[in-house]
Amino acid sequence: MLRSDFADARASEAELAHFSGTAAQAPAAIILAAGAGSRLRGDDAFAPPKPLQPVAGVPLIQRTLSTFAQAGVREAVVVLGCEFDRIRAGIDEIADAVDIDVTITRNHRWERGNSTSVLAAAEHVGDRFFLAMSDHLFEPTFLDLLQEADQGAALSLIVDRHWEAVPDVDEATKVRLEENQIVDIGKEIPVFDAVDTGVFLCRPALFEAVRITQQSGDFTLSGAVQHLIPQGDAIAVPSHGLFWQDIDTPEDLALAEQRLAALDELGGDWPLHATPDRAAIASRGAPPIP
Repeated sequence: MLRSDFADARASEAELAHFSGTAAQAPAAIILAAGAGSRLRGDDAFAPPKPLQPVAGVPLIQRTLSTFAQAGVREAVVVLGCEFDRIRAGIDEIADAVDIDVTITRNHRWERGNSTSVLAAAEHVGDRFFLAMSDHLFEPTFLDLLQEADQGAALSLIVDRHWEAVPDVDEATKVRLEENQIVDIGKEIPVFDAVDTGVFLCRPALFEAVRITQQSGDFTLSGAVQHLIPQGDAIAVPSHGLFWQDIDTPEDLALAEQRLAALDELGGDWPLHATPDRAAIASRGAPPIP
């Protein structure tokens, strides 16, 4: 259904089974999809907008919405900006294919930075909500992990400690940790322990952090996370080796399609497949899954 508003160690299957079903009454989700996606489109004037880019035949935004639906999320707020009308029409076309109510809201300030998109969705969520990027593939179990680890912090973020295996790690947002506390975050930080997967569980205190950091000229989500760090209000949750990937370039897209094909070969029904056999994938010569 589409509604529009213009206002550490890898886990075993047994360990992951502990998390199954925890998202039966999951919070709503905010999905950020306002950017231009210029690195993926390059000079191809005929390429679709990034959220509508097919990945193994399925548009990116449809994959993201389906992932949330599989985790028990029933409401999603998609924040659009660049090419609003075209992407909104594309979401309208796939709305019936995803079991989730979709509200679209427009961010007229999307060029300033991604925290402006966070604020654009503020009035549509309650006292707890998921937050994700539309160009990040991830397994539904990520959302179960976030809820299981939730202790009331303003922000919890799934991080991948196996950063050496992350494609194009130079472009990734890095995270420095002290136990489960985030103590630094950013693309250029010199010392880090993990990378940001772009999947969060948040509370409204994040919106206040965004407003404060924007007043000082910082319009990035990482800047808002930095504001939460001194209060101990930014928590890291390990990804347990589950599949995820950021899609920024044509090379990222090709790699993601290879990995999804490997999961399909092993009997995974994306996005249902939660615990791929990475050893079997490697034995078939497919690229490794971080």
